Amino acid sequence: MDKFIPASSTAPTSRDAVISQHRKLHGFSAPDCQALAMELAREWELFGSTLFDVQQGWSSDFPTNCWLAVNHEGVHLLAPGSKDALFSHPWNSISTFTPTLKAIVIVAEGFTNGTKYALNTPQAGTIALLMRDYNEHEALQAGAEYGSRLSLEAGSRMSLAA
Repeated sequence: MDKFIPASSTAPTSRDAVISQHRKLHGFSAPDCQALAMELAREWELFGSTLFDVQQGWSSDFPTNCWLAVNHEGVHLLAPGSKDALFSHPWNSISTFTPTLKAIVIVAEGFTNGTKYALNTPQAGTIALLMRDYNEHEALQAGAEYGSRLSLEAGSRMSLAA
C-alpha cells in the first residue's frame, strides 16, 4: 500500500482492512470500480474544488502547510490530506484579495473588523484569477436574481395598475 499511496494522504489503516475491502470489490469490472470511486468522491463536501498548496503563518492553531480550496461557494482552508475545512468563507463575505508574486492576501468579513489571511504560494496569480472568475459569476448571479425580483415586482405592480 505504501508503494501506491503516500503516507501523508492516508489515515492509519490496517492491512487487514485493506484486504477486506479489496475482497468486497473482487469481481467488479474496472468501470464499476471507477463509478464507485466517483460516488465516494462526490460525497465530499468540497468535491469539484481546485486545491492549492499554501503556507500560512498567522496562527499556531493551523498547520503551516495547508490546502486552499476554491470553488463556487467560496474559499476554504484545509490541513493537507484532510477532507474537513479549518475555515470557510462564502463569496459574499470576501471583501478583497490581492496577489503578489509569491503570496495572496484575502480579507474576509469587512475591512475594519474583518480577518486578513496571508498565504504564501507561487500560485498566487492563478488563485487570484480563479477567485476573480468565481466572484464575477457570483455577482452576475446576484444581479440576475435582483433583476428578476425587480421585474417580477414591476410586473405585479403593472398588472395591479391595469
